[in-house]
Amino acid sequence: MAVKLVASDLEIEVHTWLTKRGIKFEFQSQLLGGYANELGSATLDFVFRETDTAWRIMGEYFHQGASPQARDQIQKVRLTEQGWNVIDIFEVDIRRRLDYTLTMALRGQELG
Repeated sequence: MAVKLVASDLEIEVHTWLTKRGIKFEFQSQLLGGYANELGSATLDFVFRETDTAWRIMGEYFHQGASPQARDQIQKVRLTEQGWNVIDIFEVDIRRRLDYTLTMALRGQELG
C-alpha cells in the first residue's frame, strides 16, 4: 500500500517498516475530532486499533518548543483518558536505531 497522504520522511520510514512486516495499522488517523491543527483534536501518525495503541512520530521540526510540547502533552493526556496507549517515537531514536525503537514500540514501550 502506497502512502497517499503527505508524510514526513520519518513517517515514511516507519510506514515502510510496518508494511514490510505485514503489521496492520491506520496511517494519519484523526482522533478526538478533526485535524491536529484544530483545538483539542489530534491526528495520530499510526493507529493500531486491535491494541488501542497510537504512535506519534515526534520529529524535531514540529515538536520542539514550549507550545508544541504543551499541545502534545494535552493530546496525550486526553487520548490516555479515552483508553489509548500513546507511544511517542522520537526522531533521534528512529535515526539511531530504527529496528529496536519500533520493536519496543510494538511491545508498548516508549524510549524517550
